[in-house]
Amino acid sequence: MSEVEKIGNVLVDIIPNSDARGEVVKIMTAQKTGWPARDVIAVSTNPGVVRGNHYHKEKKEVLVVVLGKLKVSLVHVDTGERKEFEMSGKKRQMLFINPNVAHSIKNIGDETAWFIEVQSADYSKDDDFVFQT
Repeated sequence: MSEVEKIGNVLVDIIPNSDARGEVVKIMTAQKTGWPARDVIAVSTNPGVVRGNHYHKEKKEVLVVVLGKLKVSLVHVDTGERKEFEMSGKKRQMLFINPNVAHSIKNIGDETAWFIEVQSADYSKDDDFVFQT
């Protein structure tokens, strides 16, 4: 069982490797998540826009904000437990989202926000369920 499966949805600080040239940031490893990355996508979101409002029964996801400021709202569809996180490109953090957790992502900044999403499985309309967080 991975660290993420033990503790559920979690926001984790990322520690970069830095030198005079800049930084290298390892977003995730199979040892940390317990699963290999299947798809890695970059997503832009305009100010005030909400993405998501859905959940997956199988797929797991990791979000890393690269630029801008986002509010991520989570709701466990079975228990109703709610969590919210504010993430920005200025912080080095990643958010792990487990199956059966509805998620929405809102750009709360004044500029277009960009985030990286690492997925445990290819997109499937059969594993994409609408849910208003």
